[in-house]
Amino acid sequence: MRHYLFDILGSFACTFLETPVEKDLCNFSLGVSEPISQRFTGRVWAGELHILIDPALQSEMETIIETPRLTLRHFVESDLEVVAALMADPDFMKFSTGIFSREQSTSFLFDRLIAPARQGLPSQFAVVFRAEGRLIGYCGFFRQDVDGVEETEIGYRLHPAYWNRGLATEGARAVRDYAFEILHLKRVISLIHPENHASRRVAENNHMVREKETTFRGFPVVVFACERDQTFSDAS
Repeated sequence: MRHYLFDILGSFACTFLETPVEKDLCNFSLGVSEPISQRFTGRVWAGELHILIDPALQSEMETIIETPRLTLRHFVESDLEVVAALMADPDFMKFSTGIFSREQSTSFLFDRLIAPARQGLPSQFAVVFRAEGRLIGYCGFFRQDVDGVEETEIGYRLHPAYWNRGLATEGARAVRDYAFEILHLKRVISLIHPENHASRRVAENNHMVREKETTFRGFPVVVFACERDQTFSDAS
């Protein structure tokens, strides 16, 4: 049995046991009437429990999602050096418009990563490889206009040194669960370049289904999608 310990503002601690999805986890409350089980959701994936944190608590906690190997948190200003280095890496930026200058990386960090989260909107999370305490990329949400339709995209990029370990799939699955169980979104998509076979495998492992090919911001993309009422089996 695996235990997870979170400490919120130093005011209380709760031990989470590996239990079925949405089982009452403990009887603490956060100074409000509802039990903590209504503010957190647990989901078992590959024998491990994901902890998904209610958006109402996000300003009080750095960690938003934990998976077996990753911590997903909001981006902060002090992440600039790492973000700038990542976005100057041609491999990290493959299948995009190209590498970013430091000025472009600064705008991306503040405008696309930090601002949406502070506005309470679905946003990208900083992906930290917990064994090393290292920020290795991002995984989360972008709001996109695809063929005139507003969509919520699950997007992800990781440092090349962390490819081929199943980390992108691990993060994307947790973000998908967060979208449906915490944000109560009805649908999420991923936009993938036709030649980006690795990202396509992540989408397929995330139980997304290919919907169509289209052009997005001048680039060919394949639209993969999944909906909340689907049944997910993430045993592998």
